[in-house]
Amino acid sequence: MINKKKLLTVVCKNRSSYNRDFVWENAQDLEHLPTLHRSTNSDIKLLHHVKTDGLGLVYDELVFSAKRRFGILTFRSFGVRRIVTDYKLVQIESFPRLGIQYRLTSGVEEDPQDCGKSILSDQVEIFWFSFCKILRPLLKKRIQLHARRQNQEDESYRERRADLKQRGLNIPFSILNKTLFEEFFEIR
Repeated sequence: MINKKKLLTVVCKNRSSYNRDFVWENAQDLEHLPTLHRSTNSDIKLLHHVKTDGLGLVYDELVFSAKRRFGILTFRSFGVRRIVTDYKLVQIESFPRLGIQYRLTSGVEEDPQDCGKSILSDQVEIFWFSFCKILRPLLKKRIQLHARRQNQEDESYRERRADLKQRGLNIPFSILNKTLFEEFFEIR
């Protein structure tokens, strides 16, 4: 059996024009992935979720599956996402066919230069076979590019949500097309 080792750790920091609370709400949302980031995400399925009196808006922990695209190839993944503290979540995802696991620690900080803005900090740790270390430079570059692109796409999403809020339209937070209202009646 070939052992998997931590192959790489990449830290990506991206600025947002929006405040910490607004960006944190967006960071917890899996709903926007298959629509806003459809070039790399599709068919996200909620397998289980837990909501206690914890820190999450709608959930404290999610178990999900998703189709992720890498270039022209698509792979099914399985993951767990947990809110661990205020403004911080951890996601662990596995790609069984590739033998890859990764851990994403994502946090939102106030921008020290402008308290009305924020910084999204993502630490990605890749676990893979040790003989794949030759791919480290390529993986690092692709992860940084991916984080930068997703942040740019998220900024337009945040802008739209901010515009709707200013007009008095507050779209309810949801888990994969299920609003809190629907979740409530599904439990009954």
